[in-house]
Amino acid sequence: MIALFFSPVAFVLLPAVSRAWEQRRQADVKNYFEYSTKLFLTLAIPAALGLAILSQPLLKTLTTSAYLAGGGLVLLIAIGRYSWGYTR
Repeated sequence: MIALFFSPVAFVLLPAVSRAWEQRRQADVKNYFEYSTKLFLTLAIPAALGLAILSQPLLKTLTTSAYLAGGGLVLLIAIGRYSWGYTR
């Protein structure tokens, strides 16, 4: 779910940064990375927390009661996915 937010940004970011780097506009490259990081953090942190909060009702709706014990893992998985997306 978190990748859903950042994939379009990353898709557009690479050509824009490459073009600015080739034209030796390092200030623009810096701005692109700063704004894309801010956008990612603005979207990914609430998404990870919201998914962790809603994990129990979602697991109860989508699966049997045997999987409800793993609801705490959703937060760890969301944090791991957030960290992986942030370093990409």
